[in-house]
Amino acid sequence: MPRLVIYTMGLLVSTVVMTISNVNSIPFVISSGLLIGFAIPLLDAIIANHRHLRIAWYGLRTWRHRVRVSVSYLYRIRVDNEYLLVKGNRFEQYQPVGGVYKYHPSSAETRNALRLLDDDLLVPDDVSEGDLRVRVPGRKLVAFVRWFENGSGRETDGWREFYEETIATEILPGDHFRHIKYDHLERIYQPLRFSPWADSRKSSGGCIMRLGGTR
Repeated sequence: MPRLVIYTMGLLVSTVVMTISNVNSIPFVISSGLLIGFAIPLLDAIIANHRHLRIAWYGLRTWRHRVRVSVSYLYRIRVDNEYLLVKGNRFEQYQPVGGVYKYHPSSAETRNALRLLDDDLLVPDDVSEGDLRVRVPGRKLVAFVRWFENGSGRETDGWREFYEETIATEILPGDHFRHIKYDHLERIYQPLRFSPWADSRKSSGGCIMRLGGTR
């Protein structure tokens, strides 16, 4: 991201110098060369940081508000072209195995620096304690995403939910699934949107963005 800012500034300065310089002058020739030199890495930086640029745009839109963020992972378990779904605990529906990531006590300093607040839509209980379902200040969105992607101070694997939803419930035999192997498919950042379920008047901004991985 810092490189993106530097390339953008260099591109703007070069463009301004070219605009006010004579076509046959040395400043014009130098600035045109710099323009091309900055344009190529700028394009590369935009492609490399496109995900964070979108998050940064969301942060600007909600700068003075809070965004409700739910960070979760899901397993895609397919057997003979059929998918394994389990019954949800909170809602009457069948869904893929998985759930919300948990943060660790070691992340307390980071969470305080990011000014995170617990989710205010679900009644806190033993199951939801430590969930990365939080309210993030809009101006801290990019920093929150970078912290999540760093992986420090939080769960980094999906064993807990797999165990709770398939082994502990005896859907799958525990002696056959003491260890599991899975491939990471993709990480999806859903678009920032208004959530009627969250209700903007009760969620400090009324926006919901789901961040997390799909497995």
